[in-house]
Amino acid sequence: MWIADMDTMPKIDFQVVKDGSLWDLVKNRTKATYNVADGPLWAARLVVCPPEEPCKLPQVKDAFPHQYHLVFNWNHATTDGVGMVSMQQIFFTLLDDMLDVAQVDDKLIGKMRDRNEDRAIEAKIKETLEKDPQRLKVLLEEVSRYKTRVPLITEIFGEPQEPYPDTISLPKQVLDHKLLQVFIAKCKANKVTFNSGFGGLMNAALVELAREAGLERDSYTISSYHSVDTRRYKSDVSSVMWGYHACNMTHTMETPCNIRKSFWKYVVDYDTKFRNHLKTNGPFQDRMLDHMVLAAMPDRKLKATHDFFYVNLYSPRTKSFGSGKHIQQTDYCSCSPLTKTDYGMTNTIVSFRDQVMIQPHISSGFITAANAAKFIDKVIGMFNDISKTSD
Repeated sequence: MWIADMDTMPKIDFQVVKDGSLWDLVKNRTKATYNVADGPLWAARLVVCPPEEPCKLPQVKDAFPHQYHLVFNWNHATTDGVGMVSMQQIFFTLLDDMLDVAQVDDKLIGKMRDRNEDRAIEAKIKETLEKDPQRLKVLLEEVSRYKTRVPLITEIFGEPQEPYPDTISLPKQVLDHKLLQVFIAKCKANKVTFNSGFGGLMNAALVELAREAGLERDSYTISSYHSVDTRRYKSDVSSVMWGYHACNMTHTMETPCNIRKSFWKYVVDYDTKFRNHLKTNGPFQDRMLDHMVLAAMPDRKLKATHDFFYVNLYSPRTKSFGSGKHIQQTDYCSCSPLTKTDYGMTNTIVSFRDQVMIQPHISSGFITAANAAKFIDKVIGMFNDISKTSD
């Protein structure tokens, strides 16, 4: 079994920390190792804040004066982004109920599922392609060429000469609520998802930065990486499904230089290509081909080939949480180490209470914080412009 209950009483890796930098703690925890044989495969640290530390929601501090940071670590073999968001919500509800001395429902929440169905789909794809060796050869050559590409964002800003790359968290940028509703309405009117609308927006922002940098072309090749929830491919999904059920999908688009003039047409094309890849088991084919190419290139030096990783954890149907009777959640941030990936920038769209925001992280070996901030500023500026423009 790929995951199992402990034979002994569950071990809990929990500590209270009373001093030190929060971000230093987070970075150290991302480098922590797990006892994968005996567990636990998660850990938590409670950081006690000094009374003078500012609160991200100062309006609640008088009624809730005691402030803490709670840092969770999860081994990615056992959970994914969807699971972590669900656990955060469940934990908040349980903690508030316990402080209220309320009856806590102890029934199981959801089921743990393995990835055997995913593996079966990948095996079927491989078997089909092996019956068409010419097509398989073409696909493998395409992936191999991709492994040597220089991302457009690197062409624009260059590659930092950083001998000791580190993961850096940039300030979250909150999207204007009224403009967000307008943008969502425009996505619906064009029959595209919010995910595609915002993905197209980030591509358009990158094109404008390229033109400002003097890279004049008729069109620009932009490759983004997307975390796809593979629960959509499962059968008999009747409750919360725990485990790691994500597959990274490459989405490459030729983006015209005059993108603003045809923005929504471009987004429709973006959305059509994205959906078709999902419908044809594209993420699994991508992963299978990637494994085959990497197996044939054991000495390949890891380098970033994608312009950015785009993770959308927001949905207009997402329910707000964080305002409890006894506790108030005043901030939220998730982070994964980026220095050993084939992408060097992650842009996550996440909702927190009544806000929707972009949460950027970078590898300092891929892009500087200043240049990443220029990209995010351009995205925000274009979001505001597109939302205000009459179609």
